[in-house]
Formats: sequence, C-alpha cells, structure tokens
Amino acid sequence: MHMPERRCWEDWVPGVLSKTQVQALESEGAIKHLGKCDFSAIDLPLGDQAYEMLKGAVKPCGEDYEHLLLKSSYAKQIDFSGEITLERKRTYVFSVQVEFGPSFIGSGRFYGQATGRSTIGRVDVLTRLIVNGMDEYEGFDPEGLDRGKNGKLFLEVTPITFSVKVKPGVPLSQLRLFLGKPNTALVDGTDICKTALRDADPTNDGYLSLAVDPEIYNKKGDTAVAFGAKRDAEVDPIPLWLDAGKDGLDPYKYWTAIPPEKDFFWGRKFVRIRNSYFYILRSKESLAVPSGVAVYCKPSDETIGEMRIHYAGFVHPGFGLHRSDQKQGTPLIFEVRGHDFEVTLMHGEKLARLEFYRMSLDAVDIEPGDYERQSLKLSKLFAPWDPQ
Repeated sequence: MHMPERRCWEDWVPGVLSKTQVQALESEGAIKHLGKCDFSAIDLPLGDQAYEMLKGAVKPCGEDYEHLLLKSSYAKQIDFSGEITLERKRTYVFSVQVEFGPSFIGSGRFYGQATGRSTIGRVDVLTRLIVNGMDEYEGFDPEGLDRGKNGKLFLEVTPITFSVKVKPGVPLSQLRLFLGKPNTALVDGTDICKTALRDADPTNDGYLSLAVDPEIYNKKGDTAVAFGAKRDAEVDPIPLWLDAGKDGLDPYKYWTAIPPEKDFFWGRKFVRIRNSYFYILRSKESLAVPSGVAVYCKPSDETIGEMRIHYAGFVHPGFGLHRSDQKQGTPLIFEVRGHDFEVTLMHGEKLARLEFYRMSLDAVDIEPGDYERQSLKLSKLFAPWDPQ
C-alpha cells in the first residue's frame, strides 16, 4: 500500500517557525522565492510590479487583490524596472517576491504576522502587508489563504514625512510564520518578564514605558531624549536600500535633537509631541530575549492621546542577550506621530505591551543585528551624529 509523503511540518511543535524550519519549507516547495531569513521572520523583498493608488489606500476585503489592482479605477500601474521615487503622503502597492505554494496553502496549519522593518519604520514609512484572500492587513490565516488560492503577497507603502526611493528586491517588511494559531503559542507575560526584561520595575508584567533620560548623541557631548523629523525640510528622497553607517545620510538635514523639559512643580521630565510631527523615542526597559522566545511589541493604544505609537520590526530570539559591550539588554525604539493637537509624554509612561511567543524550534547560531547595541538611535540609513 502506497503511503502519502509525510511533510516536514507534521513533526513540528506549534509556535513561531525558526530559520531552519523556514528553509525546510522552501526545500519542499511550500515557500517560493525566499529571501533573507532571520531567526524568527523572513524579509519580504519587493517584486517587479508597482501601482500608484489614485484614491488612497484600499483595505483588503477577502477577494482577489491583484484583480482590484489591475481592473479598477483605484490603481495605476507604474514602471518599476529600476529605482523610483515614492512621494510623501501618497500610497503605493507593490508585488512581493515571496509566494506560498499549494502545499503551504492546503495544509490548513500556517498563520502569519507582518510588520515593517525597523529601518523603514524609523523614517516614517508606513508599510502594510496584503495577502490575497484576506480581509485585513498584516497577516493571514488558513481560511484567507484558501480564499486567495494563489499565495500571492502585496505590500502597501505610504511615506509620510519624507519622500523615499525604492527598487525591486529591496525588503521593506518582514513576515513571522506560525505553525498553529499564534495565541496558542503565547507565553505568560509575568513569568517570562523576570527572564527577558532588564531595568524593569518588580511588578512589570510585560509593558514598556517611555524613557525621558538625556543621552549623549554626538562627539560634542550634546544630549537629547528624542529625535524629531524635520517635516518641511527640503531634502533629497531617502534611498531605502542603504546599509550606510558612517557613509549614510546626514542626520542634521533630516532630524532635530530634542532636549527634555521638566515640570518644576512635580519635578518630572517630559517630552512634547507636536501635532503632525514624527518622533523617535526609546523605552525605559531593556530586553534580553532567550533563544526559545520571539517577541512582538504591541502599542497599548495606537491612537492614545491623539497620537500614533508604533514599533516597527520584530524582536528576535537572542536580541540583547549577548552584547559585545557586556551591557545587560537593549531598549526598543518607539515611532510616535502626533495627530490633532499637542500631547505631553512623561518619563515612565506606559506606551506598549510585549507579547512573548514560544519558538517551534529554538534559534541557533544567533548573531547580533544592526540595532543590538542601540539606545536612542535613528535608522541605519543615517550616518552617526557627529559635530557639524
């Protein structure tokens, strides 16, 4: 009697898929055109199709999104054979190189959770993944994959403060894959915080709060508690593929360093969020993530106090755990945009909640990432803050 071929995932424990497991899926044809794979997520490089959304963003509605792009008055296809400029406050949609194969779609066992890459979110570019068949952004479930049938992915991109440049193959977003429902892989926050959090209050059960502590950010010894984007600066579009370091863009042209203010009655430090401006701030707590855990940082309320709070990027296993400078843990960066009126944020104010997920297979051969030793830090697209 002929036995059906056993798939690699049938022996896996439910949870976040590791780099080793994702590569096994690619080997079996379950994932196609796989790009760079991190310890708990895969990059999503842009494909060769691009569309300008003529009437703004169009939320996925459970139908064939590609048909909407090609056959409606909402979108206009544009040439994407090389570098193009995306104008600020305009929305675009791109095909994504990665696709899911029939065995992945038909398994009924895979779920996904997406977020913009940290490097991209820190320049105020909003990215949202669209999976064919889903009726919401930034993820998928087996039912949506089945409705979409072809496993195609698209990425909606909206630069807000700065115009940017992109080209085919540049990854702007990441996707975390789960075997089984994500909520079944959640680890109790109270217990894991005792292991993974540093500089935290003893009662911390998984939240992150704001640090309004001045930090030296350049060689002159100047200090700041936040960086604010120069909203109306006449600057060149930002190429989103730079891995620049010291050869990166001049931060002084794009950003302002913001000192703390102090309430003289209470003695508390605070930072003021102006309406329609974008800021980079950091968490008071630091993380040192074990190799068997992946973390997602979820804002307590993305519209709290008429502002949008976001953390772009996934927190991978091993983040902040073995720093070469021997420091304990690494803080996270908040991207904050003011909306209708000014808001004051106090030192220690709770801004986000951490979700800890069990890895299906522990991450191995962990290497430090670009932001492993960060404190208050801009995107790696910019050069360090040195004296002018």
